[in-house]
Amino acid sequence: IGKGRICASIMRYAQQQGMIALFITKDKPLYADMMRDVGDIGMRRFTPFITDSGTEIPLANGAALKTAGAVKQQAEMQAMIQRGNLGRYSAVFTTYSQIQTVGKKEPLRRNFLRKMAPNAILILDEAHQAGGSKGGWKEAGPPDRADFVRELIDLSSGVFYSSATYAKRADVMDLYARRTDLRLGVSSMTALENILTRGGVPLQQIVASKFVASGQMLRRERSYEGISFQAKTVPVDREVADDFSAAMRAIKDFDRAKQKAVKAISNEAKAEAKALKQDGAIGEVGARSTNFTSLMHNCIEQGLLAQKADATVQEAIAALQRGEKPVITVANTMGSFIEEYAESQDLSPGDAMSLSFGDLLERYLERSRDVVVTDYRGHSTRLRLSDDQLGADAVLAYEEALDCIRESDFSGIPISPIDYIEQQLERSGYRVTEVTGRKAGIEYGADGSMAYKVRLGEETTAKGKIDAVARFNAGDADVILLNCSGSTGISLHASEKFADQRPRHMIVAQAERDINVFMQMLGRVHRTGQVALPAYTLLMGDLPAEKRPGAILCRKMASLNANTTAARETDISLNTVVDFMNPYGEQVVMELLADDPELNAKLDFPAVQGDSGASDIALIKKVTGRIPLLPIVEQEAVYSLIESEYCDLVDQARAMGENILEADQLDLEARPLARMEVMADDSETASEFTGPVYLELVEAKSESKPLTQLQAINAVRESVGLAEVSAVDAHDPDALSLLARQQVATTITELEAETNRYRQAAVAQKEDSKAIEKLNDRIEQQFTHVSGVLET
Repeated sequence: IGKGRICASIMRYAQQQGMIALFITKDKPLYADMMRDVGDIGMRRFTPFITDSGTEIPLANGAALKTAGAVKQQAEMQAMIQRGNLGRYSAVFTTYSQIQTVGKKEPLRRNFLRKMAPNAILILDEAHQAGGSKGGWKEAGPPDRADFVRELIDLSSGVFYSSATYAKRADVMDLYARRTDLRLGVSSMTALENILTRGGVPLQQIVASKFVASGQMLRRERSYEGISFQAKTVPVDREVADDFSAAMRAIKDFDRAKQKAVKAISNEAKAEAKALKQDGAIGEVGARSTNFTSLMHNCIEQGLLAQKADATVQEAIAALQRGEKPVITVANTMGSFIEEYAESQDLSPGDAMSLSFGDLLERYLERSRDVVVTDYRGHSTRLRLSDDQLGADAVLAYEEALDCIRESDFSGIPISPIDYIEQQLERSGYRVTEVTGRKAGIEYGADGSMAYKVRLGEETTAKGKIDAVARFNAGDADVILLNCSGSTGISLHASEKFADQRPRHMIVAQAERDINVFMQMLGRVHRTGQVALPAYTLLMGDLPAEKRPGAILCRKMASLNANTTAARETDISLNTVVDFMNPYGEQVVMELLADDPELNAKLDFPAVQGDSGASDIALIKKVTGRIPLLPIVEQEAVYSLIESEYCDLVDQARAMGENILEADQLDLEARPLARMEVMADDSETASEFTGPVYLELVEAKSESKPLTQLQAINAVRESVGLAEVSAVDAHDPDALSLLARQQVATTITELEAETNRYRQAAVAQKEDSKAIEKLNDRIEQQFTHVSGVLET
């Protein structure tokens, strides 16, 4: 049973209890999915009130959900506000975008939802969408979307959270804590975020298991047993990749050379503001220019997809020959870039065009030449730096970058990989359809020619999306291509209800950076009612630059899977990729840069440009993002060094029992020696997240390497405040024994004082004399036990 049908069952439960179901989801097409799920569980004559005005949402059965214009919709909401109920409607359907402010003002639908909430069960589909953005200042005025959802949570009679990716970040966990027992385990929501951040993956696993044990989390996860999910390395043209790296290095060099000009313009703007005595009025006076290194990951990802286009075609054909139906996923369609180029050249559909990655790199070079100047009035103007403003050195760097791009041959990789893949498959005799929102593309001729094409308007609409899916499932299309437009709201599995029941094979040609979208994409081919299991393949080019997205994906999946399944590894973790995007990897690159100043300079000094309040992996993200600036041979050497050093560090930490990446279960043959309550349970509710805190003394087997005699002596000497000795003969055991006895006596005295303070606080919370007597006896027994262990 999928989460959609469970959401539908909560709507039925709300009806049975005489309550309102408030259903909030990601976007409008998902209303159609919910109507399907409502029908599948047997609810008839179900009519939702949809807050969107003037909309039409096609349903799978050929019907449609239609709403009136804005005036009529508002009149209906006003009537329901006055009545305090929905009248003829069965539930409320809305989206997260619908509950945003409009022009920094609250729309009527917010007041409508507030009025309905006290007698409603709030159903948050794709609940992670309500999490909000991380950190930062918030403008004064009405609450933003995230805060408004939290307001509805507090107002409602009950909340049901539905998400396959519920706990992506620690700072959004208060969304769930507000109506679960998790709130009972912390003093405040701010404390919750800090605790979860510091606890990392092991604490995430514990919280997930406690949610399940308390009956407040139901995990509906389809088994991946028997399903192939592999990261596959495919060969690419390394000469093209090296030219790509050289071009990016040249753009980076120009980027650094232009900084003198940017600073001069910034100083001019500040001087003008100061002359007008306006320098304190606007804090952003000056000039700024986006550094290429901050945009470079987009360029890398687009180039990597293009270099895997042929491999993607071959992988799809191999799957088809095995009797499978390929579902090919990409993150970037290049549609916007192609459309902008066509407009700049005044092209019409069918016109011949010549466009390559050289043009894309030139576009990035030109963007690096732009600066945005903000004056004392706060007005911003974008201008292109002239040769005079740049100066001779920067102009030379610009010309060298332009020459480097134009001397490279990028004609062998398609600028529109999605069109290339689609048309190559069609030439091989297969029928292809797609679910994307792109409008522009390229028609590749068999002779290598290129022509501008525009997709029909209907293809990018909700109806076009449903039609494309229907053709694929009916067998009228052999292959389907998806981007994020197809990550939710569609079913592409080998369903017992579909005419074409061939096994599905999802080929991830380019993984989405957003783990929410990536996980949703995986679920399109693995669903309830399938008659054959799907297979998954993540294509990774045989290039070092692919290791960065691979490692980031591994890190995201590790964190997400820990939250979702209460275990760090599941069947779909990419075990073949070294996951160094964590604090251990951060330590490795920090030491690497310190030991190799030349490499630090080649990567544009990433450690110097640290962000305030950055994450615990800020440096390694920056370093791995810039490694593609190096020649491929150097990239491989650096990655190899990082991976080997990382593996050594993790193995060492694991041997010492210090691995922070996962909560290991170790057989330490532990034997409890003493146990003492150090914090009373002052909560009014018994829960998995509440209860007293105990101090335990245990005897356990050490997982670390046994200490030598001298190391053991010095460890004990350090514990009592004595200096280390260089030889066993220099150790005086009598002096050590005397100090140890003194330390034990002091510790017991302090323990007694703390115990008495604790006793007074605990007794003050109790009124019954027998309870007080029992408490005193227990504390006394615990103190005697612990002090006795210390004395021995």
